Amino acid sequence: MPPPTPVAIALGSSLGDGVATLTLAHAALTVQPGLRITRASPLYATPPESGVARGAFVNAVLAGESSLAPVDLLVLLKRLELRLGRGSARRWADRALDLDLLLHGDTVCDVATPAGPLTLPHPRMRARAFVLVPLARAWPGARDPRDGERYADLPAARVRLPVVGVLANAPPATATRAG
Repeated sequence: MPPPTPVAIALGSSLGDGVATLTLAHAALTVQPGLRITRASPLYATPPESGVARGAFVNAVLAGESSLAPVDLLVLLKRLELRLGRGSARRWADRALDLDLLLHGDTVCDVATPAGPLTLPHPRMRARAFVLVPLARAWPGARDPRDGERYADLPAARVRLPVVGVLANAPPATATRAG
């Protein structure tokens, strides 16, 4: 089995009780073979940014390590989404649960997989506060494998978002400011 690789996973929910859904997803991810979650951001309330979503989102990022290949980890995330009630297959629509693989070590790729497209690092994360703020809390030293820039130094990582909950392994919500 290959040595563990650092990973970051984004969680989002805009239907139902988002805090409860992300708490359940976090618990499910902590027991998956080949994945070890070591840090979790607080849960943040965020407005929908684009697309057709209407509801407010709850977002978080989990950081850890995985011995799974990127495609296998993506498959695991997509299966868990379905099991926990992802809902709409429409892109950028409201959904009960959205799990995105943001980073998998230094992997840079853009490939089609049976579980859907896999682009690493996640293609739209650099400008999205709802991703970068929690990423900066869960994994402050995370760097873009293409240019080495630290994600926590990007402007979108310095936006203040309301904290609506915490997950196990989350840094205290008041310990540092986001970014």
